[in-house]
Order: sequence, then C-alpha cells, then structure tokens
Amino acid sequence: MALALVLAITPEPEGLRVSFDIGKNRYWRWQLGAEPVTTGSGLASVGSAGDSGVLRASLQGPLPPQNFGRGEFLLPSAQLGRERRFMQLLSYRTEEGMGPALSAVVELPLSRSSGQIDRSDEPGEDLPSPILPLSSPVQRLPLAAMSQLVKKDSTMTASAFSASAFSPALSQVDSVPFSLRERPLSGALFSGADIVRVLMPMLPSLAPAINSLISGVAPVVGQVTSQLLTPDNIRQLMQLITAATGGAATTGAAPAVAASGARAASLSYARASSRYSEAKVAPALLAALPALMPLLQQVLSPQTVQSIVEAPQRMTGQIINGITDFARLGLQADQQLNDHLRALNPGVDDPALHQLLAGMSLGLSSARQRNYKRVASVRLSLASAPTQVLVGRTQVLYQQGRDWLFPTQLETPETLNEAELLVQVKQADNLRVVHETSERIASAGSGPLELTPQISAAEGAKLQAGKEHIVVVSLLWRNRKGQLRGTSVQQSIVVMGTCQFDRIEESSELIPLANRELFRDYWHEVWNHDFTGDSRRVDLHSRYYLKLSPERQRNARTDTQLKRRQEGTRQTINLRAGYEFSVFALNHLLVRLAPDQPPLNDEYLTAIASSEFGERFNQAAQHQAQLRGRPGERASLWVFPVMKLQTLILVRAGAVDENGAVETLNEESVVFPIPAMLHFVGVKQS
Repeated sequence: MALALVLAITPEPEGLRVSFDIGKNRYWRWQLGAEPVTTGSGLASVGSAGDSGVLRASLQGPLPPQNFGRGEFLLPSAQLGRERRFMQLLSYRTEEGMGPALSAVVELPLSRSSGQIDRSDEPGEDLPSPILPLSSPVQRLPLAAMSQLVKKDSTMTASAFSASAFSPALSQVDSVPFSLRERPLSGALFSGADIVRVLMPMLPSLAPAINSLISGVAPVVGQVTSQLLTPDNIRQLMQLITAATGGAATTGAAPAVAASGARAASLSYARASSRYSEAKVAPALLAALPALMPLLQQVLSPQTVQSIVEAPQRMTGQIINGITDFARLGLQADQQLNDHLRALNPGVDDPALHQLLAGMSLGLSSARQRNYKRVASVRLSLASAPTQVLVGRTQVLYQQGRDWLFPTQLETPETLNEAELLVQVKQADNLRVVHETSERIASAGSGPLELTPQISAAEGAKLQAGKEHIVVVSLLWRNRKGQLRGTSVQQSIVVMGTCQFDRIEESSELIPLANRELFRDYWHEVWNHDFTGDSRRVDLHSRYYLKLSPERQRNARTDTQLKRRQEGTRQTINLRAGYEFSVFALNHLLVRLAPDQPPLNDEYLTAIASSEFGERFNQAAQHQAQLRGRPGERASLWVFPVMKLQTLILVRAGAVDENGAVETLNEESVVFPIPAMLHFVGVKQS
C-alpha cells in the first residue's frame, strides 16, 4: 500500500529530524514552501508547479524491504526560514515516479518572527506531537456528553492509492450497528423578564378567552374573573408592573419574541437572566401591592370571596354525582358480561388446584413492602467503618469472601417489644433490592442491638464487584394500637473483588497503527464517494467515537451514519461512526506492540473491564475536510488510531477488619494500550 505519512518531527542541533512512513513505496522526496495552497484537483500542496519559492529535494531511496516503509531524514537549519515553514512529503513506487502519494502539508515548528526552530515543545513533557496535521486529537469525554465536542481543525490527506490496497477487513473484527446516542442539553429557554415582555402585551387580547374558559368551568369564578380582567383593570395592572419592573413590558409582541429568541441561543445567559429576573420582579411586585390594594378591594368583597370558596364544593358535588351515575351504568354492563362468560365456562372448583397455583406464585412474588410510619424519637446509627480513596473518591469497601457485619446502636425512649430487624441491599444506580433478610428481636432498648445486622459471605459473593450498593438497616415494631412503626439507617458501600481499577498514571510514546498490513484490523473505512457531474465537491464533518465494550470477545466497527445536504455541485456530509474495543483484543494488541510485556491474566482483565475504566477510555474526535474531484474519480475516508501504552494502577485489599471492611489497599501496576489520537486518511483514485 502506498503511503506518505509524516509521523513525527524532532528538533535537533543540526535541524529537524522527520520520521515518515511510505508503506510499500520505496522512494521519497520532500518540498518546502511559504504556505499551503490547493491545486486544481483539490489536493493540498506547498506551492504550485513552477513556483520559484518552493524548495524541492532530490529523489531519495530506495528503502530496504526490512524497514517496512519506515524511515527518517534531516531538514538542515540553513534550508528553513519564514518563507519555508511548510513541508510536504511525496513518495513513489519506482524511481521513474510511478505510484505517487503525497502527505498533508505540515507546518514546521519554527518561530514566526525569526524563522528559527522553536524548541519550546521539545520532547520531555508527555504531550501529543503537534506535527501530525492529519490527526485529530481525541476528546476525553464520556459518551453521554458528546454534544459538547470541541471543534478541532485537521487536514485530510488525499493520496493516490491503488484500489487493491484496500481489501475487506479481517474476519476477527465484527460489524455492529451504530447505537451511541448523545445526551441532549437542557436549560431555560426563556427568562422571567422574557415571559413578562411576551405575555403582558398579549394580556388584553387573552382576557376574553380566559373569561370564557373559566366561565365554562365554574360560573362563579368566571364572574369574579370578568370583574378582575376589565380593560381598565388590565391597563392599571400593566402600568404598575411596567413601572415596578423598570419597563420590562413592551408595547409590541413581535420585538419581545425576537429578543427572547436571541437569549434562547445562549443557555448560560438564559440561566443568568432567570436568576436576575427572580430577584428583581418579586420585590418589585411586593412594592406595587399598596397601589394594587384599591383595585383588589373593588372586586374582592366578602361576598365574592365566599362565592369563590363555595364554588369548588358545588362544582365537585355535581361532578361526583355525574361520575357515580356513569360508574353505576358501567358496573351493570360488567355484571351482564360476567354472567355471560360464567355460563360459557363454569371453571374448576378444586381446592387442591387452588393450593398448587398459590404455591407456584410464591417464587414470583416480589419483596415484601414495609409501609410503616417513621418515629423521630427512635434512631439507629451504624458504627463508623474505615474509608479508602478509590478512583478519586472516598469510599467504604467491603471485601468479598468475608461475612459483613454492621454493628448498630439504638436510641429509644422506651423498650421496643416484638421488633423485626430488616437488612436490605440495594443497587445504588436504580435502587433495586438485590438482597433482603429479616429476624425477630424479643426486645430492644437503648444501646447496641443484641442482634448484629450481617450479610453472609455467600450472599456478598452474589453482588457485583466494583459496584456501589446501599445497605439499609430497619427496625420495625407495632405500637399499642397495632400500627406498624419503624426507623432505619443506611450506608453506601462498594463491593471489593480480588482486584480493582484505581487510576491511570505513566504512558509511553505515541504508537501509530499506520502499517495496514500489520494492523488492518484497526483500520476502518467510514465513507466513500463517487464524484459525478452533479457532485464535484464534498465537505466532510466527521465524528468518530471510541468505546470500551467489556462484554465483547472481539473488536467491532460500527456502521456509519450519514446526513447529506446538496447545494448545486457541492455536497455537505455529516458523518458519525466508531469503534468498539474488546479488552481481550487489546490484551492481544499489547503483545503485538510490546513483545517484552506479558499479557494480562483474567483477574487483571476483569478489573480493567469496570465502568470506572470505561469512563476514562471512552473518547471521541471530530474532523473536517474538503475534497474536490472530477466525474469518474472516487474518494474514501479511513480512520486508524494512535495508541499509548499506559500504566494502570490496580489495587487489592490489604488489611480487613473483623466486620469485613477494608482497612488498607495494596497497589499493583500493569501496562495496557489505550487510544490517544486518531488519523483520518483520505484516499482519492481515478
């Protein structure tokens, strides 16, 4: 496969060291220019043909076959300057220039003022290389927040590749439908001031409709409303509110709506306006109440108030009587239907069958619901448990394989007889009860409970390790009237397995999976297009998602979702695609990238497959590009990742107290590949 990729540029005392990958091509050359230009075929270049300002190197090569297309060369400092700040790599299959491929235009790390090599970004800090113009840095965002992606500009490579070079992907990579969804953002679309501006001018025109609506529901209330919403009263209300709010009401509805729409474009501004309006309008209305009192006294007479109070009662009585008559008719119809069905099927009146059906339903019944009234004078408290910092949060950890005890103190003004101690475990994310036990207590007074709430090791082993749960301890009893009373206390815990993920620390250098012969299972063709007379230019807006799927045995490419818009011969395409990684496939990739590193065992892989690691793994990138082509030409877009061998910190339980709570943690470090950047490779062929 013919390539022309600039992998890295490193400043050296003599100049700039350029590392490249030309695939199966064996010859290369470079050219320097003042600025990138677009040729007639839509390809990017550092200058047009015959441009005297462009410096072109002589043809170099051939590369030895054992280099697999990788090589490097030195750009001398004497050949660099302000007029030669951009570089492009060209590669060829033969010395005669057959099978050409060209890279994106790369801006060299030179000072714009002096033209000297800028050494402020020399290697030493763990930062992505800025000399990868066909790469789009991955945004480390959870998938739920993808609607806030930051735009990153990057240039797409338009290379001349042979059609046979891009054969179908290997069979070990699955293909799955695109199922990722972006969480929509919500916010206040209108502030309080906007509502006043829009509704107040409309109040006179809405008054007749309000009167008719309320009059149809309650005649008495409608009469009172008619007295309140007279034209004179409405005019007085508008004048008072306008003066109190500092001119918030306007005389025209259309400008108010336009101003409101402008504010709706910025959610943060709308929220700020909402807080301001609440703080301003409420005191203003309070200040206007003395002026409103004469108006209110005219309509809110004692007789009017009494009519309003009695109106709902009279209306409710009429409605209830009507509903009762209607329900009576429905019951009579149901009775006739039941008599008819009973005549068709008399049923089986067998007590043994009834007992069998009742026994079968016991296993399907849900946990018993305790509907009790809490007594404030009776309180439970749990003994303090040791805490640990895991995944950046302070948590209480309980070790699987041990009995968990929760010593409980009771404060009560009197002894509780015939009480019930209820222990429940709920999942923190959905509050679903996953464990429940209860035991009887003859009597309980102030002090430690004689019966310590506990969860056996067998029950704790059924809970999902690494997941947060809520332990609820309740004490129930009946008062002298036989009514159920109770109190409860709860504590959030995390089930500690044998090994759990904690954090990410050190990382290696960038490792591009650019060799498609070796890493073709990580290459993904997300788009292809045939240029026609009606479609000669394509503007691509791409979003590519990376997701960890612990349940998968193999990696999977997601199908591409496209939205097209045609404007003459110009087509705009919004593209979404992605790649789902399997921890087992990444474990195999670790051996391929670092043969000296041993693969991780199942215990480590189980810890890495946690949701906490997935939140740090799931990423996305955005890319924009433009392509032009003649009818009959074909273009496609390919994506492959750049990996880093990250150091992951995993923890195990050290000391565990007598209650099963973890007192100390022991750390272990492992190396695991994680995507850090993405390459978007454009292909154009005739």
